[in-house]
Amino acid sequence: MKVLCFLCLFLPPILVLSSTQKDEFRNVVRNNLKEFRTCIQNTKSAESYKVVIDFTIDDNGAVLSANIDQIKSKINNEELYQCMIDKLKSWKFPKAPKGKTISVKYPFYINNNFNLRSSMEN
Repeated sequence: MKVLCFLCLFLPPILVLSSTQKDEFRNVVRNNLKEFRTCIQNTKSAESYKVVIDFTIDDNGAVLSANIDQIKSKINNEELYQCMIDKLKSWKFPKAPKGKTISVKYPFYINNNFNLRSSMEN
């Protein structure tokens, strides 16, 4: 059975980040991570957990799309997810090359003291 992706025909090519670009993205996340604190404090969860966000950056450095990886994320909280995505969409990342996008998978680790930690997958 073949699956045809109609949306794929309209999306620009996606790039994989170099190690230098990953460092630039990490810096953006580190500088903005505190914005997630209000999202996390509203969860009132006593557990530690991981939230993985898949997002795409356009050639202006804006977040084109963002989604929670429901399989890899270790908490089921739609309010938390939406809050984190809303915050992330306001961040300015390094620009993708003209006419291209950059796809990023970024895990955020949150402990029961509301401390955040992040690392980058790509």
